[in-house]
Amino acid sequence: MHLKPLVKHFDVLENTDFKDVQSLLQPLVHCVALVWANSGYYCTSNKIITLIREIANLLIQEVCHEFSYTLQIMYRLNFQGLMT
Repeated sequence: MHLKPLVKHFDVLENTDFKDVQSLLQPLVHCVALVWANSGYYCTSNKIITLIREIANLLIQEVCHEFSYTLQIMYRLNFQGLMT
């Protein structure tokens, strides 16, 4: 119940180009703060740290995806340059 507002933030984050993610972080962190302040379950250090760790893992996943895509483009451009 307390995490339901975060679902929207996660969906938007996952479907946004990484270069545009920075503007999404402040509302996400604000929502996490509201969860921490209003939930009896997530107001403990262990629980909120786990939630923040999941957010960090999502961001890492998005960076890896973006990096992989960039490397593929660079490889193709470099390979095409060698072929001409």
